[in-house]
Amino acid sequence: MSLVAYMAYRVDKLAAAESEQRVREDTLHFMELLCGWPGALIAQQSLRHKTRKTSYQFMFWCAVLLNIAAVSWLTLSPDAATLRDLLGFPVMAGEAMIRWS
Repeated sequence: MSLVAYMAYRVDKLAAAESEQRVREDTLHFMELLCGWPGALIAQQSLRHKTRKTSYQFMFWCAVLLNIAAVSWLTLSPDAATLRDLLGFPVMAGEAMIRWS
C-alpha cells in the first residue's frame, strides 16, 4: 500500500504541475489510513508535495497515529488475541507472551 500511496502522490504532483485532473485529497488520506502512510511520507519529502498545507498535514498525522494505535492494540492487547489468531500472526508464544494484569 505504501508503493500505491507513493505513486498516487507522484501522479498528483505531476497533475498539479500540468494543471490536469488531481487525485482527491480524500483518496490520498484513505490510502494513508490503509497503511500507506510510510510511502506517503516518503513521497511528501522526496517530491516536496503536500508539505505546506496545514489542514492536509493534520489529517495525514491523524492517519499515522490511527495506524500506530491500531497496530499497537493488535500487537499488545489480550482482547485482540482472537483477531491475531484469525489473521495468522500470533505475536509471541508461550511464557514470553506479554501478561496484562
